[in-house]
Order: sequence, then structure tokens, then C-alpha cells
Amino acid sequence: VIMTMRTNTLCWNPMEAYCFTCANEDYNLYTYDMRHLEKPIKVHMDHVSAVLDVDYSPTGQEFVSASFDKTIRIFSKDDGHSREVYHTKRMQHVICIKWSADNKYILSGSDEMNIRLWKANAAEKLGVVYSSSQFYELAAFFCPALALGPPPHCNSGPLCQELRYNCCQMY
Repeated sequence: VIMTMRTNTLCWNPMEAYCFTCANEDYNLYTYDMRHLEKPIKVHMDHVSAVLDVDYSPTGQEFVSASFDKTIRIFSKDDGHSREVYHTKRMQHVICIKWSADNKYILSGSDEMNIRLWKANAAEKLGVVYSSSQFYELAAFFCPALALGPPPHCNSGPLCQELRYNCCQMY
């Protein structure tokens, strides 16, 4: 596959082993079938700046993308436009994204060194999300510094709908 602009990352569909999605500098995501690489199966649009990361849900029916435009978008694998957009006023360029294995949460990392925990389905009612120690266990794969636990000065309370921890102050 030869693209006109740089591909930042790609992610394989966990349920369809022959399909993968590429996050591209041209503001789009491209889903390809490995058996037919002449043209993409679907072009996923809506970002207004370079797409930096992509990750599939455990079901393989949806994927989430992180972009330089300071947004996170959730796409169906078969739809060209996003079903959900997440952003906050203080969030900077989103550089990495992961979908949790239980299919309930999305973790994002951005330029201001915050890790945010989002609901994969925004309308879903949730009770108490996690204690501080459970959050660090969940997020340890996402940021190696989190494996050490919260810093001594950490305020472990939730902020609105997201849990925010400053990863860079741990070292």
C-alpha cells in the first residue's frame, strides 16, 4: 500500500484478522482488507487535523481515533463518519488512545501529560467508576510510570466525568 501522506499508526481488527485500519496525516482513517490492498474498504472522515492513533474495541465492531485536532472520535468499522466525539476545554493534542478490554472505557493520553478515562458509550449509566488503586492497575499498560502507583501529592478524586492524573510529575 502506497499512501500519499504519512501513516502514523495502524491497528488490526481483533475479530477479523485480515482487516486493519490506518491513522493518516491527511485527517482520515483507512480500513483495508489484507487480501485486497488495491483500495481501502472504507475511508473514515471527520477529523480536521492529522490522526495520530487508532485502537479497536474488543468486539471489533468499532474503533476509536486520537487526533491532533484535540478530539477523540468513535467510528463503526462500517461507517465513514464518527458516532461520537469527545473533547474538553483543557485537553491538548491527543497523542495516544486505548480501548479497555471490558469494552466500557477508552483511555486517552494528550500533550499536557494527562490520561483521561472516557465512557465508550456516553449515555451509559455508571456508578462508582474506580478507586485510585484500581485506576492505576487499569492504566499501567498505558503509561509505564503509572505502574509505580500515584505520586504522593496526587489528588485521587474524580474530576467531572474523567479521571485525570499527571504522569510527568511522577519522575
